[in-house]
Amino acid sequence: AGISCVEGTAPEINYDGNVNQSPSGLVNIIDAQLVYDLYTGVYLTDPAFANVSRLMRLAADVNGDGSTDTTDVQIIVSLVQNQEV
Repeated sequence: AGISCVEGTAPEINYDGNVNQSPSGLVNIIDAQLVYDLYTGVYLTDPAFANVSRLMRLAADVNGDGSTDTTDVQIIVSLVQNQEV
């Protein structure tokens, strides 16, 4: 399933750390693990990553620098540690 755009609309990408787009909206360690796995290329051999959407992959670039790397993972871990429950 690709991303489709209709004239005048665009997909909304949230860079809030909730990469797996959990309905609770909470950022958790699963988000950090997902970003790390995308960074290291685990998704290339793991069929479970077929469920990772393009929007999730874009949202993994939490700091917006154009790449998904360990800095994004560190930001998410920091968000998890400072999150009020």
